Amino acid sequence: MKTKQDFELRTVAGENILVATGKMSTNFSKLISLNDSAAYLWKEVSAMPSFDVNTIADLLIDRYDVDPAMVLVDARAIVEDWAEAGIIDL
Repeated sequence: MKTKQDFELRTVAGENILVATGKMSTNFSKLISLNDSAAYLWKEVSAMPSFDVNTIADLLIDRYDVDPAMVLVDARAIVEDWAEAGIIDL
């Protein structure tokens, strides 16, 4: 997987927002708001050539004191949400 390059993470009025840029800005009309954890993950994985559910799980484990068994469930949910929103390529 990889993030779509035509999205830029910005902070607007204290909120983390993904903004469509380039050619995506003409076809993408959704507003994507990310909490601080999701924004952290987006920054990390958008700098990588590719990522998977395990990458996200590892990032969460490294940053937060979380149960490794539960973090995979959360990582899968994040990937599903991002895929449904159309902001990553599977």
